[in-house]
Amino acid sequence: MKNQLLKEPTFIRSEIYFSEIEFFNRDEVTLIGLIETPYGFDFAQYITHKRNLYQMLKHSGKLGQEIIQIIVDAFNHPHEVPVKINMEEIFGKPVCLHSCELKLDRSFYENEDGELKIDYETNLFFIDLVKPIPHPKKQSYGKQKIAA
Repeated sequence: MKNQLLKEPTFIRSEIYFSEIEFFNRDEVTLIGLIETPYGFDFAQYITHKRNLYQMLKHSGKLGQEIIQIIVDAFNHPHEVPVKINMEEIFGKPVCLHSCELKLDRSFYENEDGELKIDYETNLFFIDLVKPIPHPKKQSYGKQKIAA
């Protein structure tokens, strides 16, 4: 199964692909997108704190600044909860950010014996740490591997 190719419960990625941002409350953000596997791309959901999202965007050049402004604008007007921002509608394809190392933790589930087990059946990840990657010069738009 494709999901089991990423067997580690925790791993580091330097690219994240997402097509939707959802804000469910003041602090929690969900990114709906893709994860790259050896066989291509697979659906993924990333849950993180808004400060981690801000760190990723802050270090992503012009694209990150544009997304920050889109988020600010969404909250400056009356809105429903959750607030959903569709990046694919805005940019024409999923957004790729690659200016930070991301520590991703797989989700867990409780089995019938009450034991916590790593969930390899879903691609639900928690972004626990965002570390900027130093670049010799500023980048603008993230590289886009996904065709429009």
